[in-house]
Amino acid sequence: MRKPFLKNRGLAGRSVPRFYVQAIFALAAALALTTAACSKQDGAQPAPAAPAKPAAAATPAPGATPAGGRSELDKGSGTGATVHKRGEDLGTTNVGRVREREPDPGAVDSEGKPLNPMVESVVYYDPSGQTPDQLFAKKANIELQGALLEEMIASDIRGANGEDLYYTGAGEDTLREQLYVLVNNYQARLDQETRDANKSLAQTIQLSSFEVDWQSRSAMLQFSYMANGKKAKVTMEGAVNEVMQFEVGSLSRTPFIRADVACMDLTGGCKSVQIRVQDRREGRLRTAYMLARKTSATLFTEGNRPGLSQNPEYDRLMQILLNTVSNPRGANVVDRLTLTTSETIGGASNFAITMDMNLLNQHGRPAPDMVQITGPLVKPLMSDDLNIAAVVSPALTNIGGEIVPVEGRIAEVIRDVRLLKNNGRGNLQVELSIRKTTIDSNVDRIILSIGRIHSPTGQLRLRFD
Repeated sequence: MRKPFLKNRGLAGRSVPRFYVQAIFALAAALALTTAACSKQDGAQPAPAAPAKPAAAATPAPGATPAGGRSELDKGSGTGATVHKRGEDLGTTNVGRVREREPDPGAVDSEGKPLNPMVESVVYYDPSGQTPDQLFAKKANIELQGALLEEMIASDIRGANGEDLYYTGAGEDTLREQLYVLVNNYQARLDQETRDANKSLAQTIQLSSFEVDWQSRSAMLQFSYMANGKKAKVTMEGAVNEVMQFEVGSLSRTPFIRADVACMDLTGGCKSVQIRVQDRREGRLRTAYMLARKTSATLFTEGNRPGLSQNPEYDRLMQILLNTVSNPRGANVVDRLTLTTSETIGGASNFAITMDMNLLNQHGRPAPDMVQITGPLVKPLMSDDLNIAAVVSPALTNIGGEIVPVEGRIAEVIRDVRLLKNNGRGNLQVELSIRKTTIDSNVDRIILSIGRIHSPTGQLRLRFD
């Protein structure tokens, strides 16, 4: 049988069998896109792809031609890479969302004070610093003495083979290890009742996120946890001060909750933050410590070419991914990809993958869409492989005071999502199953490998007393 061929304009007009598509999204500077191709049999299921390496240009497969041209794309560094110069456009989000463009280095306010101070201007909790060897030796000593808060917390779910799954980190730095050591040193000075109270808070906190509008320097912290036996979703808003910290709330008045956030980016941004949450809702002070990260990411896509599955809904989504590579400044593309993760010391880790899409409806009018995939950030102890359910956030709207589903949204066609891989350092792989539209159509699958684009981080800065 003759193999199907994909006509991919991003590959200089050549016909190539089977395809992989890799895109690199930068939130505040540029959008780099790379594409490569290789063979696939009729009707074969996609094989798992290796997690994408952050910000690395892909190497074209044998027989593939790298994308090129300079008309609207400037040639980037790296073989076959192109860099989309969008700059400010990618920093501006839809109405109701917080801007994610970072302050320009050297920018000052009306009084001449720097808007983007370097984190070196503050006093660190540990001014002497530690080498990685010293840090891990200290961590090992804590565990030998009997850790007050375990580092590897077992989740309440199991892998496909029934193995235990443990909550993980999501960065390439040592912030998680640093925070683990400092929190346990602090806990050792407390009485047992306070330790237990702190542990109970840590074990109930779920996905946390932190966003900043750099034009107004206003920030928003969001997380959920259990309070008085009920799940509470918390949104706290305030200003980021001159030393890149955020302090909001009070323990002396309702709702008796306070949060402190320190931005950890060496560039002065807040893509990675340290969070301390204190709660007195149940009468006794409880404290929990978290790391939250929200960054751009690479996206590596694998699936059947449009038309093979005879499923128009699958073809539509796959075509959007192809358009993102061949014409990123056009319509019907993914124009922003973010990976949000949070890690609670002594508690859970969670992730959210968000794809913002610039789409047109059947009348040629803008119809922006978004797909968000959330789930626990877990893995087996000795492997990156797992196979557990994740969740696609439903497309809902408010009509006459009633929450109803929205027809025609991309999220509506995704029947199932599985988290296949997690390396504990910000690389995830998920599998999307697209629903059947007719009896004769296939339940086809798309595999997405998400790779965090890491930002350099400094030392932890929030005090523990």
